[in-house]
Amino acid sequence: MLQLPEQVTLIHSMKYFDSDREYEIDFLIGHPDFGIAVLEVKGSDLKYSNTGWQQYNRAEHRWYPKDIRKQLGTNKRWIVNMLIERFGDLIPPVSGFLVTPDTAFRNTDNVGGFARRSIVDSTQVDNLWEIVSSRLADKLTEPRFAYGSIWTWKEQIEYIRDQFHTYHDTYEEQIRSTQERGLAIESLSKNQVALLDFMGDNSRMLVRGGPGSGKTVLAIEQAARLSAAGKKTGLLCYNIGLSQHLIRATASLPKNQRLGFTGSLEDLIEKWNIQLPPVPETRAARDRHYRKEVPRVILEEIKDLPEEEKFDAWIVDEAQELHRGHWNVLRASLKDPENGIIHAFGDKDQEIFQRDEESQNEEEWHNRIPWFYARGSLRRNLRNSRVIARLLAELSSRAAEPAGLFEGFMPEYVLVPDDRDIHDVSDSYVDHLLTNYPWDAEHILVLNIGDKSPRHLSALKRGKIKYWERFIKPIDAFHSNVSVIKGLERPVVVLVFDEFVEGSNVQQQLYVGLSRALDDVVLIGKQKELDQLGDFLNNFAESPFSVELNEVPATVVDASS
Repeated sequence: MLQLPEQVTLIHSMKYFDSDREYEIDFLIGHPDFGIAVLEVKGSDLKYSNTGWQQYNRAEHRWYPKDIRKQLGTNKRWIVNMLIERFGDLIPPVSGFLVTPDTAFRNTDNVGGFARRSIVDSTQVDNLWEIVSSRLADKLTEPRFAYGSIWTWKEQIEYIRDQFHTYHDTYEEQIRSTQERGLAIESLSKNQVALLDFMGDNSRMLVRGGPGSGKTVLAIEQAARLSAAGKKTGLLCYNIGLSQHLIRATASLPKNQRLGFTGSLEDLIEKWNIQLPPVPETRAARDRHYRKEVPRVILEEIKDLPEEEKFDAWIVDEAQELHRGHWNVLRASLKDPENGIIHAFGDKDQEIFQRDEESQNEEEWHNRIPWFYARGSLRRNLRNSRVIARLLAELSSRAAEPAGLFEGFMPEYVLVPDDRDIHDVSDSYVDHLLTNYPWDAEHILVLNIGDKSPRHLSALKRGKIKYWERFIKPIDAFHSNVSVIKGLERPVVVLVFDEFVEGSNVQQQLYVGLSRALDDVVLIGKQKELDQLGDFLNNFAESPFSVELNEVPATVVDASS
C-alpha cells in the first residue's frame, strides 16, 4: 500500500538551475531516520532497446528518446552537492528511483543502466515506501554512515524544503505539473487509512466525508482487509460509472484479498438472477419504482437465498445514494443479519434529488440506517485544488477543509448569448481549451446540469458499460451529467447549465459538479441560469472566451460525431 509515514517530507516539482539550464525533480521524499529519495516519475509506456530509453507519446502516437538515466543522475547529484556545500560530510543517504506507474519490467539485475532495485514499476507502486525505505536502510549500513545511530537528518531535510517554494509562473506550467501529481495525491489519500485502524472493528460503521477526502480509497482498503481476514465481502455502489472504476481498481488485488462481489446494485440484481417489473415512463413514477418497488421485489426474491450466496460483509461507497429499502436488502443478504458487517462511506451534500416523501423534511441520509452505531468523519480535502475546495466549503459547512497539494486556477464562467445553442458553445469551449492550453482531451469532463446533453445521449447508444469504459480508459473529452458522475473526476470540468430539472436542488448539483474537477472548472450558462447562483458567481472571472462568442457566428455541431 502506498502510504507514507507522518515523518516524511514530500516535495513535488522542484525546479532548479544548473549552469544555464533549468531542471526539475518530480518528487523528493525525505525521512529523518532513513534519508532522501529522488523520484523520476515517467507515466505512459516506456521501453529500453539498444538505442536507449524511449517514452510513448499517446497524443502523437509515437516513441521519443529519453535519457532518463542522465536526468535522474543529474537531479540526484545536484541534491548531494547542495547538501555537501551546506553540511559537509554530515549528509544523509540519497538514492534515485525511476517510478513507472504504467510500465512493468522483468525482475533482472539491470534494466537500461538502472539497478532493478532502483526501479519501482506498475506492479510495485503500492509498495513504494517499503522499497524506498529498504534501499535507504541498506545505505545506512555503509561505513560512512556509522554515526547515523546518533544523528537524524531532520535539519538537512528541512534545509532542502526551505530552499524550494513550489509555484508555477504560468497556467501552462501548472497544467503540466497537475498531470504528474497522481503519486503525491494517492499517497496523501491513503494516509487517511488510519481511520480504519481506529474504527474498523465495528460491525456497523458509517464514514462521512466531503469530495476529495478519500472515501473511495478507504472503501476499497476496508473491503480488501475484510477479504484478507477470510470474510466474503461485497463492494457496492449505486451508479454504474463508479462501479466500473471499483471493478478495475480491485481487479489487481492479491488473491487472498479478492472480493466476493464488486459492482453496482444493478450488477447485484443480475448476479441473483432477479426479474424486475417494467420501468414506468414518467419521472416521478420511475423514482418511486427504483426507490421502493425494486427493493421490495429483491427482498421477496432473496428470502430463500442459499447460504453460500450470502455475504459476511458489505462495503458501500457513495452511500448517500441508497434508499432505506436498499439497506434492508444488504442486511437481509448477510449470513448474520443482526451482527454481520456493513460499512458505508458517503457525503450527504452529493445527494442531488429528493428520495421520497420522507425527504421533504430534510431527513439526514444516515438516519435511514439507524442501526449504524460507529460514525467517523474525514475532514481534509486532499484531491481537489485548494481553490476548488474553498468553493465547496462555501456551498456546504460540511465540506472537507482544503488540504490539497496545489492552489489551482482561477475559476471562470462563460456567458452564452440567448440566441446561441449552449451545447454548441460548450463544444467550442472544449476546442478552445485544447487549442490554447496544454490539456489533453482525456483530461476534460463536460457535465450537464439538467437533462442529458446531445453528446451524452449519443454516447449512451453504445450501451452503458461501453459508455463508462470510455471514462475509465479515456481517449477523449467525456460528456455526462451531474446525477450519475459521483465518485469520478478529471482535471478539468466544464459545467454546462442547461435548464434545471424540476424538483432538483441547484446548489447541490453545483456542489457535485464542482467537486468532480481536480484542478480547473468553468461554468457555461445563459443569464437566466447563472443568475440563480447569486453572489456565488462572484468567485468566478468571466472567461475571455465570452468575448469570442460575439465574434464567431453560430454553427451547427453534429452531436453524433
